[in-house]
Amino acid sequence: MSLSTKGFSDVLDINGKVAKIAEDSGIQNGMVNVFCSGSTGSITTIEYESGGQ
Repeated sequence: MSLSTKGFSDVLDINGKVAKIAEDSGIQNGMVNVFCSGSTGSITTIEYESGGQ
């Protein structure tokens, strides 16, 4: 997967893309490892609820 950002402090939700890659792989059980190569990128997790306040 390759992603582009708008610049400093841009945040992308990659859940759907990662889920699609995992689904398309045909593997039924296991874990997904997401890796970011580069010195200026990072991956983190957050609790997200759509439409919440």
